[in-house]
Amino acid sequence: MKDDRVEELINALGDRDLEVREEAAEALGKIGDARAVEPLIKALGDWVVGGKAAKALGEIGDARAVKPLIKELGDMSSNIQSEAAWALGKIDDTRAVEPLIRALGGKDEYVRKEATKALLKIGTSAIGALKKALADRNRDIRMHAAEILVRIGDPAVEPLIMALGDENLVVREKAAETLGKICDTRAVEPLIRALEDRVSDVRKESAKALGKIGDTCAIEPLIKAVGDDEWNVREKAREALVKIGKPAIESLIMHLRNSNLRIRENVINVLDQLCYQPRNNTEMVHYLIANRHWEKVEGICSLVTRIVFGEISTDDDETSLKNPDVSELTIPMKNISKVIVDAETYDFHQVERFITYAVNYIGEKRLRKKVEVVIHGNPEKLHPNLRNLFKNLFREVKEVVFRQ
Repeated sequence: MKDDRVEELINALGDRDLEVREEAAEALGKIGDARAVEPLIKALGDWVVGGKAAKALGEIGDARAVKPLIKELGDMSSNIQSEAAWALGKIDDTRAVEPLIRALGGKDEYVRKEATKALLKIGTSAIGALKKALADRNRDIRMHAAEILVRIGDPAVEPLIMALGDENLVVREKAAETLGKICDTRAVEPLIRALEDRVSDVRKESAKALGKIGDTCAIEPLIKAVGDDEWNVREKAREALVKIGKPAIESLIMHLRNSNLRIRENVINVLDQLCYQPRNNTEMVHYLIANRHWEKVEGICSLVTRIVFGEISTDDDETSLKNPDVSELTIPMKNISKVIVDAETYDFHQVERFITYAVNYIGEKRLRKKVEVVIHGNPEKLHPNLRNLFKNLFREVKEVVFRQ
């Protein structure tokens, strides 16, 4: 295109004919000659051609157009706000970042859409301002800023991790939420630390984010979080553990007897949601006892992990007999003086068979007179019928602290 053509098109921007002015603005944008910048800036005020002029300025990409375009973007009476936002994204000047962020809170959907595209094009240079915008009073700005940071992705992770320590509680909350959407494992440890934040909303969003990331390092901290004082934190921590799924089961089982009632109840809830099926009898007993399904505990056979039947005197030598198969027991029962039962791992039927065998062999009167029972652990974990049987049948029942 010759120079005289550019001059001709610049002159055409003032033509009375609407179509001529529009075609001239569009053509100048395609040519990209810097001589057209000032005339196109002037044309921004043309109610009809302003949009074409803004787009032409974006195509040319000259920094002189940034301030005029920012002015149009912020003018609520302007009819070219969306075109101005588009042009600012094309020029890619950091001066436009904050005005574009403010535009995210406007009512016009097209303006918000173009402002979002522009900020994404500016990219990493906009991250600092977007992070700051997470605390904006305008809810829409907070929401759209977070979404843009998610779409920027990897470059936004480290700044968002830093934001977890921001003095503004809203910034910390939105940073945790945004990191959960990005799902980068670099955020796991910082989010785990954020589970201890003094503000419950930050703890809640951190738990939610950890569930989305799904890293197994978060399992124990999330189990601790299901005992949080705030119900919304407990709920999100529980949901997070459900999302992590099967890898959490083993740790959850270990907490079925946690001293914190909230943790126990929520652990059971998570296991139920995971349709947990215990893999062995030991797990089953712990699970059923935690759920207080005593009648089902009775039906579990062949679980003998630590029951000591007796300190048995034979020829004046003391011996211990562990986990006997009572159907094949040959040592003289009359010498038994003590029964030791581990309340944490006992098997109801095995103990019941032993007592029946002892009653038949030595007699009920002698058991009452001579034999004592020592219970390791919490007697409340024994089936009520068994506890009553011990108290009624044996001479003395001692309860001692469970030896780990």
